[in-house]
Amino acid sequence: MQSAIARYREFVPCEALTPYVRAFFSFTLPPCEPADQAVGRRMTREVVFHAGQPFWSKLFADGHLSIVVSVGAGYRIEGLWHPRPSGPSGHLIGSMSSAQTATHGERLVQVGAYFRASGSAVFTRVPARELANRVIAVEDLWGPGTEEVETAIHQSHGDAERVNRLERALLKRLVPGRDYQGNLNVAGLTKSVLALRGQCRVESLACDAGVSRQHLTRVFRESIGVTPKLYCRLVRFKAALAYAGNSAGTDWARIAVETGYNDQSHMIAEFRQFSSFTPAMLVSQGLFHPFVDRTRAPSPYNRHL
Repeated sequence: MQSAIARYREFVPCEALTPYVRAFFSFTLPPCEPADQAVGRRMTREVVFHAGQPFWSKLFADGHLSIVVSVGAGYRIEGLWHPRPSGPSGHLIGSMSSAQTATHGERLVQVGAYFRASGSAVFTRVPARELANRVIAVEDLWGPGTEEVETAIHQSHGDAERVNRLERALLKRLVPGRDYQGNLNVAGLTKSVLALRGQCRVESLACDAGVSRQHLTRVFRESIGVTPKLYCRLVRFKAALAYAGNSAGTDWARIAVETGYNDQSHMIAEFRQFSSFTPAMLVSQGLFHPFVDRTRAPSPYNRHL
C-alpha cells in the first residue's frame, strides 16, 4: 500500500464552542500517526495525500478568521507571517480580501479552528477590523501563558489530543467580552447571507436589520473585519468554489449565472483575486484547499462556508 505523505482532517467543536467555531482542523506533513487514530473526537472530514498528489495551495481570501498553532521549519505566509525559528508558533489569521502565498516547509504539524463570522471577538478581545488582512501572534492577544499552551499542543500525541488542548484553551477564554455588534444580530445576518450563497444586496440586509447601509457597514467592519458587500462576494466565491471539486468538463458559464455573477469573465476575475487561480485551473490541476471538497457534489448550502 502506498504510504501517505500528508493528511488534513476536520473535527466537530464541543457544544459550548459551536456558536463561535465552525470546525477544528489538523494538517500533518508527513502524517505522524496511523490513519485510524483520532480517538475521542468526532471527525467530519479526512483527506489523505499520496506521492504526486497536490496537498497545499495559497491562503484564499475569506471573511472568517482562524487560529492556527504550527510546528515545523519553513512554514510562513509571505509578507504576513514568519514564525520564530524553532518551537510551536500560534497565530491568528484575520479576514482576507485577496489570496496570499503560503509555504509549508519540509515537516509541518498544524492544529487550528475556523471561526464563524463575528465569532472571534470573544477570544481576541479586539475588533475584527484591526485584524483584517493581517496575521498576528496569538501571544500578542492572549499574553503570558500562551507559550505553555503552544508547547502542550506540540507535545500532544496525535490530532485528537492536539485539538482537545486547543479547544480547552479557547474554552478558558470564552467569557463575555466587548460587544462590537450593538443591537444588530450580525450572526443572524451572516447566516442569511450563507443561506443565500452571497446572492443578496447590502441594501436588503440593512433594511432587514432596520439600520442604514452606513451603520451596517460600520458594524460589519468592527465585528467581521470586512464590509457587508465584500462579505457577500466572499460567500458567493465559496459557493462557486464548491464546483471546483467536480471533474473536468464543468460548465462554468452556467455556474456563473447560477451563483449570481454577471457572466463567466466576472466570476473568473473574482476567482483570480480571491484564490489566484481560475476555476478551470483548480479543477484541472487537482489543487487542494479546505474550501474545496472533492468527495461530494456541491449543494445549495455548502457546509464548508
